[in-house]
Amino acid sequence: MILMTPEDQYDPTHAFAVLNRYEPYVKEAIDLVKETGAIVKVKGGSDRRIPGRGFHVSDKFLSVISGKLPDRMFSQAVNFYKKFKEIMIFDQFANSGDMACILDLLSAGKVALSFANPDAPILTKNIVPSHRSRKIDVANLNFDVSLTPNISSSITNTEIDDSESSKNNSIYGQKRKRSDDINSVFNHKRKRGEHYITEENNISNDKGKCENNTVQEKNTSAFKKGHFDSKQFLNTRKEASKVLKLLLESLDQEFKRDVKDVYYIIENRDKVGIPLVSLKKYPKLSEENLLRCINILETNHPSLIIKVGYNASRYVSSIYSKDWFVNTTQTTANKFKKQRTEKVNIEEKSSSHNVELSDESKTESVETFAPPRMWYDINGNFIESVFRGCLEAVLGLILQNPGICEADIYRKLSLVMSRCEIQDVLEELLDRKGIRRKSFIQPPKVTLFSKPAEFKECDFDSLDSNKITYYWVNEHYYLKCVPEIIN
Repeated sequence: MILMTPEDQYDPTHAFAVLNRYEPYVKEAIDLVKETGAIVKVKGGSDRRIPGRGFHVSDKFLSVISGKLPDRMFSQAVNFYKKFKEIMIFDQFANSGDMACILDLLSAGKVALSFANPDAPILTKNIVPSHRSRKIDVANLNFDVSLTPNISSSITNTEIDDSESSKNNSIYGQKRKRSDDINSVFNHKRKRGEHYITEENNISNDKGKCENNTVQEKNTSAFKKGHFDSKQFLNTRKEASKVLKLLLESLDQEFKRDVKDVYYIIENRDKVGIPLVSLKKYPKLSEENLLRCINILETNHPSLIIKVGYNASRYVSSIYSKDWFVNTTQTTANKFKKQRTEKVNIEEKSSSHNVELSDESKTESVETFAPPRMWYDINGNFIESVFRGCLEAVLGLILQNPGICEADIYRKLSLVMSRCEIQDVLEELLDRKGIRRKSFIQPPKVTLFSKPAEFKECDFDSLDSNKITYYWVNEHYYLKCVPEIIN
């Protein structure tokens, strides 16, 4: 969070105050990331040193997160998609983004290739690798290729405009401020693809075959939410009990007992919480009912449970949620973030009238928290450019390795992202319908007398510990990162 903070927003005094709360773990964390090669200590060289920070991300870190795809390929593909409105001649010097967009449109049947001049003579005989030695005119081997948009598919800029406008309303699409309303940021749930419904997603339903149809609303990590203050948390068991009682009164009789049991199982685990796979061992519920109970508790206003974690996701009661977030309360000159101005009326005992004083400013300290994610700076603000880089890194890896599983994604990107960060990025790409997935149950190890190993397809919400999920990119994947459009 410190190294990702923009230089003009970095306050070393505030950074020290934030880290000082976690002093026992700071040295251990620094040694760990230095050992993996993610950061390096900057010695001299004023051109590389960041004021107030003695460490910097390493070239190895930058190399891993930038991936193997050509630089700016996604933004170039978006630019080509935006300007491809009518018939055009293929440019022999097209960049990598143009080629990625053309190949994507070609595979989707949205563009047709044809000779720009069918009547032009084209040499079709005596073409050998050493044609130059045979004094064949090279011009006869070159011809223009015409790119024609498919009329039924109608390439337009509607998808770009829709994704850009919805970008401002999505979880990651805007810079989070400390005053964000928790009801609209922390507790607001979305159905998959709500903010990124684009025209190409409705063209073919074949892309959705890898995801089982379900009307169940998906649970998202609390670490994917924006910035919020401590007043939006449930701070005591008494508060949580009141909220739970109101929730149970609004539920059908068949769910009341199940929801109550699930909540108290999670609450009894205190700050540690419990993984979803372990949770299914306690209540005698089917997976479907257990997921429904989790969804009810998580989507309540305010949330009774929260999905948290760094190396492994788990659920905790919201009264312990602050233990999983970084306290970014300002302790410098900007300590008092919230100011309230009110008129103070003082009644004098010695007189019969009230003396109204002039407006007096009163300040109160408000604790603020931010998720420990790479795309949040030390001030708790969301960094859109960093998150977009993470999206492109994961999307590029899936593009290069179709059918890659989450474990392999983590193995390749473990230097730059934690497992839960990768899960958050994958969930966001699924929300934007940039990727699709398919889940299988891994068979047990083959023994001498065992039956042949056979993978069985399962629902992606399955709680089986042997479940493996594989990912593929969807068509128009380059539109899902929504990079800046370069004219």
